[in-house]
Amino acid sequence: MGNAGKTLMCAVMLSLAPFVSSGGQVSSPEAVVDSAATRLTAQDWSGYAALIHPDVLQDFAYYVMKITDIRMQTGGGGEEFDLLFGRPTMEELKSAEPRTLFANFLGASIKAVPEFAQIMLQVSSKRLGTVSEGEQFRHIVIRQSYRIGENVADRVEVLTLERDGETWKMHLPPSIVTFLDELGWPRMDG
Repeated sequence: MGNAGKTLMCAVMLSLAPFVSSGGQVSSPEAVVDSAATRLTAQDWSGYAALIHPDVLQDFAYYVMKITDIRMQTGGGGEEFDLLFGRPTMEELKSAEPRTLFANFLGASIKAVPEFAQIMLQVSSKRLGTVSEGEQFRHIVIRQSYRIGENVADRVEVLTLERDGETWKMHLPPSIVTFLDELGWPRMDG
């Protein structure tokens, strides 16, 4: 994987990095974000994937199948795709649970660039606030500071959560959507 790909994957993994926990009920959007951070720090990819909204996971699986179908038709490849998914058959993808597919994607991202795991442990994050959008959505604004070598970076990101029955589930962080866009995937909104 080239330097540009590694840099983008770094941004993806940093968007998933630990947050400062402020407690709260398990069913609150803030508690979901805190739980996601804890699971990522522990590299519990399945646990993190369980916090993603099922509709979003279904869309993710659809795009993986779509890209695989295009690759099979054109005989084309893609080093990044191979690193993240291998060369699955359509039958394997159709039988895969979307949550498992996404968890495998997260684990493969860390394996592809192992230094991300170390960077993730050094990130400090602070929740800046929560914005309500009706009863169905919450947007949590976070500020992250992290060090890569001698450089210190700071950024703000918005995480979207959506109701799923009585609980809250996350949408994909914007940096994951950007990463998938860079791989040439059709746009995944939300």
